[in-house]
Amino acid sequence: MGHIEDEVRRDYWHHSIDLGDGLVTPGAKTLETLSAEYGTIFDGVDIEGRSVLDVGAWNGAFSFEAKRRGAGDVLATDSFCWQQSPFNGRDTFELARRRLGLDVRDADIDVMAITPKLGHFDVTLYLLIVETHLDAADVTRPAMIMYPGQELNSDSTNWWGPNRACVEHLLRLNHFEAIVYQNHPTLGPLRGIFHAFRSSEEARAYIRRQARWRAPLTRWRGLQRAVAQ
Repeated sequence: MGHIEDEVRRDYWHHSIDLGDGLVTPGAKTLETLSAEYGTIFDGVDIEGRSVLDVGAWNGAFSFEAKRRGAGDVLATDSFCWQQSPFNGRDTFELARRRLGLDVRDADIDVMAITPKLGHFDVTLYLLIVETHLDAADVTRPAMIMYPGQELNSDSTNWWGPNRACVEHLLRLNHFEAIVYQNHPTLGPLRGIFHAFRSSEEARAYIRRQARWRAPLTRWRGLQRAVAQ
């Protein structure tokens, strides 16, 4: 156990991942926070046997969770966090994948370089899930705040904070017909989770699956109102 513990402590972790035998990576996001995010992002999404593309996988927590939930082909992709120090995300991803023994593929590729040549994925063709920091909530028009320095979490790579209207319009411009919005389960309106669908029928099916996951009635009604058509 000592060797693996040394490996875990060597690098920075954004995701807390239970590696078994009482060993949990010291992620900035706790197990509790990630568990809540898993529920908000995946509950109600039909990924059984489907292909999943994880863009910006970092340590791979969401790729691994998709595989645990029965996804077929899962491809984890990243570039900046996998290549840059002090993140060394590629090493942490591979350590966690090896320890968990999950069949998750990987591709070191920048998001701007992702094209259909990488493959076709159900989450790309039929469903898009976006979880992002939000700002400018008091602006009714689509807007985005720029952070030229380290204003957001002391991280110089955090450049932009869109408002909800901005994200929804960007999704519609990319031909997503229906959007379901939810506040982050632990951070509330500071971060938003958007489920975007190619058709209203897919969105309604998602909401029905959410109901079967026994979402509270108030949340269920909120989801119904949030579907943008």
